[in-house]
Amino acid sequence: MPQLTSYIIGAIVLLWSIYLYTIDLKKDYGVYFLKKDLLSWLSLGMGIFYAGYLPIKILRYYMTIYDFKILWVSKVHLYLILIMYLCFAIGLVIMRRRKLPSLETEIE
Repeated sequence: MPQLTSYIIGAIVLLWSIYLYTIDLKKDYGVYFLKKDLLSWLSLGMGIFYAGYLPIKILRYYMTIYDFKILWVSKVHLYLILIMYLCFAIGLVIMRRRKLPSLETEIE
């Protein structure tokens, strides 16, 4: 039970942080999601995963207590993982590249 409670609190804090980040994006840029921003893609992937996995985590806890099984839970869990990593990969591929400082300015 203590592990479940700490997981639930951590997931809620993470989802709240993602919510605050998207609200901040809306305030600064007028949109909730920036296509070329890696942090937007990471927060999208983590938000989808934890919003879907938090009920699964609670359901699995009760499945072990009351000794029953729901077969589709593991498939949903797998799809959530795939969606999360797909968001991470897309974000890494299309993120805006940082400009490297030129060597001439470092020598001077």
